[in-house]
Amino acid sequence: MQCAELSEDRHRLFASLADAHAETARYRQIVVDIERNAPPPLLDAPGTPDDLKLIVGVGPALERMLYQLGITNYRQIARWSERDIDEIDARLAEFPGRIRRDAWVAQARALHQSKYGERP
Repeated sequence: MQCAELSEDRHRLFASLADAHAETARYRQIVVDIERNAPPPLLDAPGTPDDLKLIVGVGPALERMLYQLGITNYRQIARWSERDIDEIDARLAEFPGRIRRDAWVAQARALHQSKYGERP
């Protein structure tokens, strides 16, 4: 019985990993397109980046910097750990402490919930 459960868990985890790889590839392509100044995709089309400017403290410049770092949606921000926050904060040297001060993670969770109707 335990072998069957482990097999199911393994199958489910591999499926989740495949989905994550596909999502990563999609966002990587969006970032490449942004860096090449490609025209933006249609609004609300699959793979369209979220409007990160809806997060208090994120303006057009910060949104562009986040896109360049591969951060394109609320879900990514909502899932940041303390370590992730420290790493991103270090990469946004012009805006030290902004992530925690403006509570980006909590805002991203709420925005993701309201836009997609699911928890991030």
